[in-house]
Amino acid sequence: MRVTNSMITANFLANIRKGMESLYKAQEQIATGKKVTRLSDDPVSLRRINTLQSALSGRETYIRAIDNLVTVFNEADDALGRALGALSSARDIAVQAANGTLSASDRALLSEKVDGLIREAAAAGNVMVGDKYIFAGYKVDTCPFVVIPDGGTPPGGGVLYGNVAYYGDTNEIINEIAPGDLISFDLNGGKIFGDSGVFDNLYELKTLLAGNDVAGISSQIDKLNANMNELIQYRTNAGAKVNRLENLGNHLRDQQVRLLEQISVLGDADIEEVVAKFNEQRLTYESALAAGSRLIHLSLLDFLR
Repeated sequence: MRVTNSMITANFLANIRKGMESLYKAQEQIATGKKVTRLSDDPVSLRRINTLQSALSGRETYIRAIDNLVTVFNEADDALGRALGALSSARDIAVQAANGTLSASDRALLSEKVDGLIREAAAAGNVMVGDKYIFAGYKVDTCPFVVIPDGGTPPGGGVLYGNVAYYGDTNEIINEIAPGDLISFDLNGGKIFGDSGVFDNLYELKTLLAGNDVAGISSQIDKLNANMNELIQYRTNAGAKVNRLENLGNHLRDQQVRLLEQISVLGDADIEEVVAKFNEQRLTYESALAAGSRLIHLSLLDFLR
């Protein structure tokens, strides 16, 4: 078979093109740090990488949800602690005022202090995370607690507890923290501060102090103690949920590390190896280019003769 100039040229150009493609691929691996970037590189590995990345994205979504819930529960615990402090101060006032040696004016002054404690407890119930009220149920954009002047009517249909109106709802917010794993934020303000009698008992103590009713004041001590014990239980439950969330978050982060390691094994290039291969291919390409140029030149001279 006679080798023609056109065959030599075509073979030369094909080799040059193949060399350029190899160089481009090596350059791409050096630039991206990845040995698999498209289906044609390694179909099986790329499909596996995509599956692992999807799993990684799912873990990240759950971790963000968990971190947010931990923040919410911690803020709720802090708010419950402040409300507990207000109740403790009110109970101490009740104990002090039950002493028969105090005068009516003394109890009237203590009544004003209890009014301040009511406002402290209401402020604790209005705690926010970001721009959301955490004790308002689903009505996260609505300030849940408003102190109403004595004898006033709550505007807008609020539910009145003592002299504090509640504008949230009674729903518990359910969150998925892992596939099929749900956790409820059951710290509903209406239940904790309203139905439990916190604001009713504080307001009643305020009224009894203003009315100088020693027997009534004494009867409030046990009620306030019961409210305090209930808030302590809520805080205990919130702490248990934070522990659960943090443990799960740590577990998911461990899974992320393992997934990233698998993705790296499948898709990351060994840069030192790729650079060495690139230099080798570059020399081969340059040598082929030079040799091909001489061959084409000689073939052209033969043709001209």
